[in-house]
Amino acid sequence: MKMDSKLKILVVDDMPNMRKTIKNMLRSIGYTSVSEASDGGEAFEKIQSGNFNLVISDWNMPVMNGIQLLKKTRRDIDLKSVLFIMVTAEISEEQIAHAAETEVDGYIIKPFNSTTLKKKIESVLERQSKPSPIDAIINLSRAMVESGEHEKALAALKQARVQFPKSARLFVSIGETLEAMGKTHRAVEAYEQAKDVNPQFVKASQKLGELYLKNNDTKSAMIHLEEATKISPYDSQRQLSLGKLYLENGEANKARQAFKNAQKTDESDTDIHKEIGEAYMEAGMEEFAVQAFKRAIDSDPSMIHLYNRLGIALRRKGRYQEAIEEYMRALEVAPDDEALYFNLTKAYLEMGRKNEAKETILKALQIDQDFEEAKQLLAIIEKK
Repeated sequence: MKMDSKLKILVVDDMPNMRKTIKNMLRSIGYTSVSEASDGGEAFEKIQSGNFNLVISDWNMPVMNGIQLLKKTRRDIDLKSVLFIMVTAEISEEQIAHAAETEVDGYIIKPFNSTTLKKKIESVLERQSKPSPIDAIINLSRAMVESGEHEKALAALKQARVQFPKSARLFVSIGETLEAMGKTHRAVEAYEQAKDVNPQFVKASQKLGELYLKNNDTKSAMIHLEEATKISPYDSQRQLSLGKLYLENGEANKARQAFKNAQKTDESDTDIHKEIGEAYMEAGMEEFAVQAFKRAIDSDPSMIHLYNRLGIALRRKGRYQEAIEEYMRALEVAPDDEALYFNLTKAYLEMGRKNEAKETILKALQIDQDFEEAKQLLAIIEKK
């Protein structure tokens, strides 16, 4: 494939020397439009505004690693077409499975030279411009489903299955189409066939887990999500889903391990920590909820509602002074948040500190005169 020297490329690596090396390689090959970022967070901001065609990213980085960057980019409908090449010092079967789930376009193993890089870029661009017959039919069927032509999509996929009977991806696409048609039992059969063809194809197990979950069959959902996790253990959302299922089924130890795995995989993801905290709260495991909410706040101290949730968890454990301290921290960030004053009032009341309680509830009402719950709480304080 003829090289396009104007291809816009973003190099992402936390090591300045590595960024410089890759940029020099790209320029020696002939690419002239090359930018750089020092971590995934900075990279995502640039991808959103830079119209990049290709991202060459290191796998392991602080703040946001390469896979997290890839997942975040793929979730944005306007950025799904950005090509990704992942750079890593080593690659295991689990890493390959995880990267495949997030639709990475290629890998390069360190160390490498400009010739290797050139061939990898050409290979990725070639696949984009000339998709394989299976890719082409899957893309066409998805377009048909989106336009409401489900029967046509199913017919096209079944015809392709005759030519490619060992493609697990085709069976999964058939299952997805049947799901869209509301034919759940047949979708399950298609996903099971995908697993029979390729037991290591993560998406088949994942799809079965999600489908059973939709139908409130938590036991079956757990079985298939566990299978998917054994193949690809680095997906934080799957670990999170498994943890919640374990809690629902009274398996607290397994839940804790799944949540730990989720947090370890995406340490800087505030939403992961928050969801884990909420799951523990719902299960009445406030001590673990406290830990999760604290990690969420450490990830993003500006998330005011998390201080409220942390304060509630602490109060449920009788740790009123700690709750008060957290509310005070939050008020330094958001001094005009009436909900914080309301919850702070409750903490003071639970400690029997009536004067402070009255003072803080009055502040809540100064901010919002129509705050009915605050009015009711003030009436209770005054009666006492």
